[in-house]
Amino acid sequence: MDRDRITGLIIIALMIVVYFQFIAPRQASKRLHTLEATNAASLAATAPQGTASVPQVSAAPAPVDAALHAAPAPHPPLPSTLPCATLSNDVAAFSFTSFDACMTQIELANTPIVRKGPIITATAASNAWEMPLRLRSIGSHSLPGSLLAIEQSASHALSFTGMITDGIFLRTAYLLTNGYFLHASLTLSNTTPDAVHTTNTCTVWLGRINHVGSTPDRYDVRSADVSLASPNGKSVLRRVKPSKNDALETLDGPVVWLAVRNKYFAHILVPDTPFAAAYVASCGPPNDRLVSAYAAFLLPPLPAGAAASWHATLYAGPKAYEQLKHLAARFGRGQDYMDILNLGWFSILAKPILVYGLKGLYRYTHNYGIAIIILTIIIKLLTWPLQTKSFDSMQRMQKLQPELNKLKEQFKDDPRKLQHEQMLLYRKHGVNPLGGCLPVLLQIPIFFALYQALSNAIELWGASFWWIKDLSLPDTVAHLPFSIPFLGNAINPLPLLMTAATIGQQIVTPHTGDKSQKQMMYMMPVIFLFLFYNMPSGLVLYWFVSQILSAGQMLYLHYLRNA
Repeated sequence: MDRDRITGLIIIALMIVVYFQFIAPRQASKRLHTLEATNAASLAATAPQGTASVPQVSAAPAPVDAALHAAPAPHPPLPSTLPCATLSNDVAAFSFTSFDACMTQIELANTPIVRKGPIITATAASNAWEMPLRLRSIGSHSLPGSLLAIEQSASHALSFTGMITDGIFLRTAYLLTNGYFLHASLTLSNTTPDAVHTTNTCTVWLGRINHVGSTPDRYDVRSADVSLASPNGKSVLRRVKPSKNDALETLDGPVVWLAVRNKYFAHILVPDTPFAAAYVASCGPPNDRLVSAYAAFLLPPLPAGAAASWHATLYAGPKAYEQLKHLAARFGRGQDYMDILNLGWFSILAKPILVYGLKGLYRYTHNYGIAIIILTIIIKLLTWPLQTKSFDSMQRMQKLQPELNKLKEQFKDDPRKLQHEQMLLYRKHGVNPLGGCLPVLLQIPIFFALYQALSNAIELWGASFWWIKDLSLPDTVAHLPFSIPFLGNAINPLPLLMTAATIGQQIVTPHTGDKSQKQMMYMMPVIFLFLFYNMPSGLVLYWFVSQILSAGQMLYLHYLRNA
């Protein structure tokens, strides 16, 4: 194998190491845009119309109010027991308490998508009562919390009523439909004989979302996604990741929807009328940062005896393609729901790999491990011409090696002349010195797209294959009594098999160059062993099968094609 190809492969390996060790764990945003400054009239023109029960108001950014940015008032000590109720269907359960009509827990049932269910995505106790659809402030008043009475309770419908502040009566109604959709309606009524002018800007929590598992995962980064309406009618997605300090980021609206998400699940709050602004705060310990979000909506001043309502829908469920597609079709605005999947820089490749490749094959195989193997074979067939071109370039370089060695000896004291003569030799024989490296480089986007598709696919979460219990995790079968640097103490058979396959692929690949270059190439499997050892087994399975197929291709091209 020639020096240029070796150099190229080393660069590729370094790119992969940097990507997996630094970029991927931080879940880099595929699109991170900023809104251009616009006037209030143009912003209002892009906002969808509200429902009849909500008077039409300007969608301009809300005025700066201390209550919007200040920490909410601490709630009073709660009684040991509170009236509670639960709305549930076959996929989700939302539990509530009479304190602020607040959710106490969101639980997702065990389904073909949520294989490890039931799983709790949020609890009031651990999230400082920052739960979806709980009112945070009304006008300039940061709510300390109130005990409301249960007005109606059924299996799919629930409502609370009570006085909350300054003569303002609140009715909160929830309706659970099929799937992961919870509809909410907040109605504020002025019970005083005078007009109330402090209710113009209200804030409502979306809150936090738990980790996927019981222990923190460096790849399970929680963040907030905010869809902003722009004057050209398109939505712009902003992704806010946890910051090192407890900063509050303000995003002026109109806000089409607001989401908090982890690796596999999301809470998405979609108001009937766009929010005026969204707020994302970073919090949590230094080694486990997270975000908590809330948003501001506008209501008109309330004359004596008047009432105004606000409506929204909460999606609390898996980040599965079909669910997000249904979400986009259901609301018909904010077509960025798919970006919650976070398929990265190469989403244009990752999306068809996930939707048509992995999930499409599963419909026939009914096993994601087999689907990954078949997908690997298909990708290998598609990239066969590139690999063949790389091999042919290597063979042409191999034939030129004696003449290259003569030039190196002849011009060993004149590097510039040596380079000139080498280029003349390449031109004479029609050889591209990078011809063996470029085809490999062109496959890097495919590899990164596969990584994003396989590592973010909830379909692999809990999916088993042979001895592998979970294709989204390493295939650990036992633990050593001691730890190996960079590998840990887990015994993962699949990366070891992958390393053996990579060594075999190196053996059957024709090499040019001196012994030191060959030894360098044999270090590549070791590098990939350390890189892949604790990766999700679904991705390691792809690389293992790919190396076996590459070895077979080299055998065919080198020994059988010209036999």
